[in-house]
Amino acid sequence: MAVKLYDHQVQDLESMRKHEAFALYHEVGAGKSFPCIVRMLEWVSTYPGVALVFTEVSLLGQLQDDFYKVIGNRSEVTVGTLSGKTHSHEKMGFKRQLPSVLIVNYEYAQQASEVIGNREICAIWCDEGHRLKGFRGMRSKHGKRAKEIMLLAQRTKRRLLTTGSPVVNPNSPDIWALYFFLNPDIFGPTLWKFEQEFFYNVVQGQPFKKLMLKPHMKEEMSTRMYKVARRLLKKELNVQFPDRAEPIKYEAHLPPKVKKVYKELESMSMAVAAGEVVTRPMLLGRLMTLQQIASGFFIERDAVDPLGLVRDEKSRRVIHIDSSHKDSILLNILDNIGPDASVIIWAVFTHEIDHICKLVEAHRGQAPSRMDGQCTGSKRELAKRDFQAGKVKTLVAHPAAAGAGLNLQIAGHAIRYSRSYKLIEWEQSRGRNHRAGKLIHEAIFDHEIVAPDTYDEKVFNAILSKEDLAGGITLDFFDKSKRNR
Repeated sequence: MAVKLYDHQVQDLESMRKHEAFALYHEVGAGKSFPCIVRMLEWVSTYPGVALVFTEVSLLGQLQDDFYKVIGNRSEVTVGTLSGKTHSHEKMGFKRQLPSVLIVNYEYAQQASEVIGNREICAIWCDEGHRLKGFRGMRSKHGKRAKEIMLLAQRTKRRLLTTGSPVVNPNSPDIWALYFFLNPDIFGPTLWKFEQEFFYNVVQGQPFKKLMLKPHMKEEMSTRMYKVARRLLKKELNVQFPDRAEPIKYEAHLPPKVKKVYKELESMSMAVAAGEVVTRPMLLGRLMTLQQIASGFFIERDAVDPLGLVRDEKSRRVIHIDSSHKDSILLNILDNIGPDASVIIWAVFTHEIDHICKLVEAHRGQAPSRMDGQCTGSKRELAKRDFQAGKVKTLVAHPAAAGAGLNLQIAGHAIRYSRSYKLIEWEQSRGRNHRAGKLIHEAIFDHEIVAPDTYDEKVFNAILSKEDLAGGITLDFFDKSKRNR
């Protein structure tokens, strides 16, 4: 084998060899891929059929390269990729002769099924396995994809799953999905029975149902989970990592004009009509509106829907009120870091990323790389490659882009201009420049720009406390003293 494994990766591999299905939940950057690649290749050499790997689209090429690093001179083992970039003649070639290993992005699960047809599958691995979601409704795009992957998984008992995201979170379908993929016997073949056994409903605030783990079932859940999974924190590994202190908080006080708009919208968002049913999407919509204003931006919407709860992007217009409170801190941090240091800037909203890119280009004299929903395909790959190669010193990205196995070790600093309410995005983005391997930086620094006395700060505090607002927000999160009952 051309790749030398760390001690904990050797132990990972030994654990996998004791089970037909196994999961690795080590922290982001701990090196989960190589032991899985070794195990998949062991299955390829022992059993007939194709080894199927699902991963993020941006990881296809990197994972293919990693497979060939392990394969070395074994020319009889081939690795192919299947995605939207795969030419039709390549797909036809796969239908005639499958490679030993086929790596597919999650969105192409149905096409993978068509290409494989009735041929044997010797093993299946879901990398970035938190993408297995959508079990509340199989008609959604996530649900259809998950269902297709589960049908493929049922054709082999040899299954691997890796994710650095939190395993036990408030969203019970996520937990069940991971273990249904590994083995339905762990928590049962149906989601509702799993929830009935391990959870109960509680009501908080207005009529708002939330599933809570039954206290006496926590130990039982952990026992079942960790019979087929391994979880290590970076501090438990015998691998050299850069030091990572607590995030550095910078207080960005709202300018008077922004504060006035914020208070007006805050009052509106707190108003609850008698008998109104408040749902989680409504609460998150209100939260995002207040977060946008805390950064100095206002999204002008239809008067009928001033909080923007109806998703109609065409009717929205971004008004830049005043972002000087965050901009000045951002530029000061960049000055202190220095022009030659590579830095990641995380921001949640497209208009913020647009603004930051212009600001950074003017300040640093170089257009930053960009990774968000506006930068896709070859542009995204080029942006990632240029930053990782050190050609471009600044990367401006949405934290959701971090859930794609990115290796951003080049950066010793990360600045968060605004933050997502999703714990999973926090965990993923924080780990991307803190990985096992060559030690580039002695220390990693996280700079958090926070607007005090706003919901920007409340989200910051919630995330630091490992609270996932995406799955657990209720009216209690909003200030009761300001709510109109």
